[in-house]
Amino acid sequence: MNQERTANNSRRLGIYALTIVIIAILIFGSVYYVFIRPGSNPKASTYSIPSKRLTLYEGEINATTYGFGTSPNDLSSPGPMLNLTQDITYTVTVYNIGTKPHNWAIIGAQWAPIVTNGALTSLKPISTTFVQFSAQIGSDAAPIQPESSGTVTFTITPDDVNQYPSLTYAYCSQFSQDANSFNMWGPITVYSA
Repeated sequence: MNQERTANNSRRLGIYALTIVIIAILIFGSVYYVFIRPGSNPKASTYSIPSKRLTLYEGEINATTYGFGTSPNDLSSPGPMLNLTQDITYTVTVYNIGTKPHNWAIIGAQWAPIVTNGALTSLKPISTTFVQFSAQIGSDAAPIQPESSGTVTFTITPDDVNQYPSLTYAYCSQFSQDANSFNMWGPITVYSA
């Protein structure tokens, strides 16, 4: 009877030991999978920059005003505010739904007042030549043609912003002075990451 009891105790201890080993393997496997495995820790692997896609439409609103919008039916002048964040990669696609060639670029803006019927209404960018962040689709020499589109991908880094800390930004069409003559631009705010 003692031998039988000892054999039963040995089997129980073996089962307990096996259960403890299986639990330890499951716990270690879970910890490894969540915290240690390659690719799970940004510090241990290549950091992937988040990205966003933006779509804009550009064209003529009337004979004296051109604009931008987030759909073909909502062109405005100035265009919609773009809120951009540092260290995010943006892919911007612009569709020219107008009848004239245009382009699109982010510029370091110098501002001038807009006077309408003798009253100051707002500010607009007066310099359209300094492209920022390599964010430009087309150019004065090679614009986005009517019924065509273009795409650009860019990332705004803190170094880009810190290089000219007092600079403000806007987007515009640089083609044939669209921004200056026809008020074809939109405001941009750049936020820290």
